[in-house]
Amino acid sequence: MVYHDTYWYSPTVDWGPIDQHELLSTLFSALARGGIVLVVDHAAVAGTDAHVSAKATHRIDPAVVLRDFTAAGFVLDAQSDLLRKRDDDRTRGVFDPAVKGRTDRFVMRFRKP
Repeated sequence: MVYHDTYWYSPTVDWGPIDQHELLSTLFSALARGGIVLVVDHAAVAGTDAHVSAKATHRIDPAVVLRDFTAAGFVLDAQSDLLRKRDDDRTRGVFDPAVKGRTDRFVMRFRKP
């Protein structure tokens, strides 16, 4: 539940900004053929800019994750709805007491072909 943080940045912290393409290219190169990466994260409202949702709610649109990983050469191998919480409207920050520990999350398994 940290991929969204690659889009979070503040000049007041001592890290970042992160180049997602470079990060995923390095990860892709480091994995052997058939290597697996599992992404579990808090789901943002569909279509929300990843920089905005990361900063405002610590969430990310699953479509952004799919786009980033496939652009880096990974193949979506599987998905799961196991951690879905359909009553979470995805607009509250993940630390908001109303949803903390009960956010709508997605699971994606990517493979290096």
